[in-house]
Amino acid sequence: MERKQRDEVIAGLARHIANEEAILGKYKHLGEALGNGPAGLLIRAIFHDEEHHHLLLNEMAKELKALAEKTPLPAVEEASRSELTQIVEELLKHEEETIENCRKLKVRFVAPESEVFAAILEALISDSAKHQMLLMALNRILSA
Repeated sequence: MERKQRDEVIAGLARHIANEEAILGKYKHLGEALGNGPAGLLIRAIFHDEEHHHLLLNEMAKELKALAEKTPLPAVEEASRSELTQIVEELLKHEEETIENCRKLKVRFVAPESEVFAAILEALISDSAKHQMLLMALNRILSA
């Protein structure tokens, strides 16, 4: 990525991070207003995800800035690469098992009063699918 393009991406991330701060405040307020119980549980789940997104965006911006100032990291040694690839494969398997287990549990929550729990399980399924995508990207990096 060229410097100008990287600077534009960093500026865009900075704007998004600023907007995220306001949104986090709204989620926090909503969570406090709802308190404990199923509705509060849903909002707390979203709030924690949004906090994590905020952290990731900040880390992305820092890494992009660091890339402009650093030389690329040395390649992973072949022995380490093999071990790391094996760990990634184990984690991919774990995420697949998590998806399967959450789907099995989700079918048990069919009554309207169970909708909150079904929704949270669906979110966990989505998170595990996201983890799989990120682990596959890591696998491609390790294979390069």
